[in-house]
Amino acid sequence: MILLLDIYTMPIYYYINVKNNSPTYDLTLLLELLQNPATRYITYTCLEDASELGFNDADAIVMATSTLTNEDFYKSMVAKKKAGLWQDVYKKTISGQKLYIKLQLNKSKQAVVISFKKDTSN
Repeated sequence: MILLLDIYTMPIYYYINVKNNSPTYDLTLLLELLQNPATRYITYTCLEDASELGFNDADAIVMATSTLTNEDFYKSMVAKKKAGLWQDVYKKTISGQKLYIKLQLNKSKQAVVISFKKDTSN
């Protein structure tokens, strides 16, 4: 079921707190888009956090995210900074590290890696 919401009439707290139990985006599509530098965007914060974990460049991040599966899906949440967009969160152990990886499809149809950091949850 698809629920359409008018983003201009809903209170802001609605968007900050909404979470979904199924992915918003097709993971296969996101992973395919990430393979091409022209169809991917990796945030600066993501690059910094990933570097601290030993994933030193965009290619290392893409290689790690390419191992994600639908079973690694954790939650989907409304983007705090980009109205109308969602972010899919995946948790997976890669190279012995528990990771929290947040992906999005932007309005330009690029796959975006928003977060790539250590998963600090239990």
